[in-house]
Amino acid sequence: MRLTGLVTKGDFEMGPTIGVGSFSRVYVAKHVASGKIWAIKAISKAECVRLLQAEHVQSERAILSANEHPFIIGFGGSFQGEPAPLRMFQLREARSGGRPAPPAAVRWPAPCPP
Repeated sequence: MRLTGLVTKGDFEMGPTIGVGSFSRVYVAKHVASGKIWAIKAISKAECVRLLQAEHVQSERAILSANEHPFIIGFGGSFQGEPAPLRMFQLREARSGGRPAPPAAVRWPAPCPP
């Protein structure tokens, strides 16, 4: 389910932080008009640019917005912060159940067979 029309941070009741990355933070939020619970990824534009991740974030948004599949977390849209656009926000369907996958450092390198 995507949100249509102009969406702002003021359209949500922000809840607790559920994840932190090197240039972003993920919150649980309730869309006031619909009552739907979303995960909102707040991305610091300055840190994103400083860490040379702008292209990665753009690709992530393009891939998420182009796909709809029951095994992929739904993308609800994105918007910029107010009043000065220092942050950008991505909406994702909120799902319970913990981490979707272990960190890459745990999976790789794979142990060699005996």
